[in-house]
Amino acid sequence: MTDTVSPGKYVEYSYTLTDSSTGRKLFEATKNRPDQMVYGVSQEVVPGLVGAMEGLKAGDRFEVTLPPAAAFGERNEEDVVELDRAIFERDGKLAEEVKVGAALPMMTAEGYRVIGTVVSIGPKVVMDFNHPFAGLTVTFAGEIETVRDATEEEIHPASGCGGCCHGGGCGGDEGCGKEDGGCCGGNGGCGGC
Repeated sequence: MTDTVSPGKYVEYSYTLTDSSTGRKLFEATKNRPDQMVYGVSQEVVPGLVGAMEGLKAGDRFEVTLPPAAAFGERNEEDVVELDRAIFERDGKLAEEVKVGAALPMMTAEGYRVIGTVVSIGPKVVMDFNHPFAGLTVTFAGEIETVRDATEEEIHPASGCGGCCHGGGCGGDEGCGKEDGGCCGGNGGCGGC
């Protein structure tokens, strides 16, 4: 009997993510480094992508175009904020990694880990906490690589990151194991890991 993508199944999938309006490739998860999830358990995977995979088996292809609301969200200008430069200083000097365009891990007042992109540096540092693909209609086109029953550890990982353990959804390694920033099927990374 062939396993199909359904609740409780471990799924590996490769795909190319493109901006639907321009055709520009935004991200790629290759067959050698596929993304993974536990279907119905992993919360960090874009819901529209999850829905497109249901019922598929290894070797099946999928393609889905999603508007911002079903993918990475609309851009929210309230998520672009000015922060005191002192937050980014070490020994009175701006930290080396703080550069325009850099994606930096930060903590919210509630203790959640978030990724912000440095927009500008002056007396204040302007950070954009929108997902890098917010506001875009995107197309995921890919293939199911593996479908099998998930293990207990995959369903309840010790890291608390869910099944996929993305690295922040393309913004940089969040400490969850992927050197290139993880998969973009995730909508912003590992939650609070």
